[in-house]
Amino acid sequence: DRPASESLIPLFAAGTLLLEGERTPCAPAHLEILGEREVALTLTEGRYHQVRRMFAATGLTVLTLHREKFGSLTLGGVPEGQFKELPLAFFD
Repeated sequence: DRPASESLIPLFAAGTLLLEGERTPCAPAHLEILGEREVALTLTEGRYHQVRRMFAATGLTVLTLHREKFGSLTLGGVPEGQFKELPLAFFD
C-alpha cells in the first residue's frame, strides 16, 4: 500500500521479526526491492499467511501476492484452472 524501504532488508534478514500472536520470530528471509511498491521475498519456512503478516508487522499492507516457487517446484506455465502432473520423485 506504500513504498517498501531499503531499511526492511536487514530487518527481514535478521530473523528477529515477530508476528502478532506468535512467540518465536520468523526465520531469516531474503528481501529484494524490485520497484517502488514491488518486492521479491524468499522464505525458508511457511507460517499461516506469513508474507502478509511479516509486512503488517512493519506497518505495510500487501495488496497482491504471487508465488513463484514452492520448494524445488517452479510454478507458472500452467493456465489457470488447469493442472500439471508431478513425478513421484518430487514427493520423496
